[in-house]
Amino acid sequence: EQEKIAKVLCFDEKGKAVIAEIRGRIKHICTSPIYEVRTRSGRRIRVTGYHSLFTIDGSSVKSIETSKLKAGSSYIAIPSKIGFHSEPIEQFDFLGWLKHADYGLRVTRVRDYLKLAVGKIGAGETTSILGLKNTKYLEYVLSRQKEISLPAGKFLALMERAAISYEASKILVCTGKGACKGLPGIIKLDEELALFLGQWVAEGSYNREDTVRISTSDCQLGKIAELCAKLFGKIIIYEKKNGTVVGKGRDIYIPGRVLYVFMRHFLGLEHGADRKKAPAVVFSLDRPKLAAFLRGYFSGDGTVYENQKGIGTVEACTASKTLASQLLYLLLYFGIVGSVREKMEWSGTITYRIFLIGEPFRGFGQIGFLDDARNRRYERALEAGSWHRDVQIPLSGELKEWVFQNLKKYSDASSATIGRQILLMKQAELDTSLEKVVNADIYWDRVEEIRQVEDEEFVYDISVEPCQNFVGGFGGIFAHNSEANLRGLFEE
Repeated sequence: EQEKIAKVLCFDEKGKAVIAEIRGRIKHICTSPIYEVRTRSGRRIRVTGYHSLFTIDGSSVKSIETSKLKAGSSYIAIPSKIGFHSEPIEQFDFLGWLKHADYGLRVTRVRDYLKLAVGKIGAGETTSILGLKNTKYLEYVLSRQKEISLPAGKFLALMERAAISYEASKILVCTGKGACKGLPGIIKLDEELALFLGQWVAEGSYNREDTVRISTSDCQLGKIAELCAKLFGKIIIYEKKNGTVVGKGRDIYIPGRVLYVFMRHFLGLEHGADRKKAPAVVFSLDRPKLAAFLRGYFSGDGTVYENQKGIGTVEACTASKTLASQLLYLLLYFGIVGSVREKMEWSGTITYRIFLIGEPFRGFGQIGFLDDARNRRYERALEAGSWHRDVQIPLSGELKEWVFQNLKKYSDASSATIGRQILLMKQAELDTSLEKVVNADIYWDRVEEIRQVEDEEFVYDISVEPCQNFVGGFGGIFAHNSEANLRGLFEE
């Protein structure tokens, strides 16, 4: 098999976010306490005291050992955006994946391939591979007018043995029972499927191992039910007994084991509020499809309102730490730096509140909601917000001096930060180093807490050429290796 190359998000010499290869790693015994650094946006990372993060010193981005950070005053670098994948995923080879385990699924529309196999390797070997009773039964199967179905795994084994190329998009994966619609062997990943997956991650579950369910309310039912019926055929709508202030609860049931296998095993989607996660594939979607996935998610778990100060806020809440971290990363594809807050519920469980306020709130217009009501509320809040907090850049050294001399109207000697848009107004007057800071794909996040956590026996350094930095942690923070001569160590 082709060797897999691990890649990671980092920033280059111009401060731009890029994807670079991991060339190696070193595992060594930990000789320092482990610290968890938490930022104002709620991001977290665990590092040793001698591993470094990145801070801003005047107009320079510099690494700083964790032990030298100061809660409440230090600012560290996190990504402000991620570029979309250069080769976005367009489809899934669902049938090919069933080669190793078919979960009892079958294939139909394969009569011609079966005849071709008999012609190439003979009826006897074909019968043996398919596990049929005898060659007479094979002849009977081929003679029937009714469409035949075969176990998916055995069909694929037969195609491999007979060296037959098959057109997976024209083969239907099914259960062989009833009127189940099934799924094609090649599943196209379009905006509608991405929207459905986002909805399911927010409000979905499984009923046994043969039914996929989405919970919603009657005021949101129409578009979601229409989407599910278009994608998967037969659906069942169940009205819950207990209503809410936003309408009666509804469950949409999509019967069919094929869809369950596709979602649970192929995409790896688990149900249960604390185990929810986005399928890994969404990180390789193009802009329209990723927007559709996030629109589906925020339409299920999100809301929009004006806070106590009259400032618009988009918010979503999840009990899954994994999903909360993924959402922070996924929003970065749209240049949206979301924030997260943990909340201890009365039941003792922790929930994660993802919220967008200020510039991130304005950026949410690239995603939006599925229903018109929330989109109208969003537009009203956007228009009503006469002020929003711009992305801030910390002031120190020559940058602070330059700002105080050239932008006295917007700053004074006590200012700790300045809005990026204010600096952009004077971009033509900035020298190269100052311009680099202003235009970098870096968001400067204030350190809120540094606490010692349980020690680890081993820690790791990874080599990322040529940048020697990488994004890690909950929600994404730029980190750096511990050794100044690390490149030589990796070469050795």
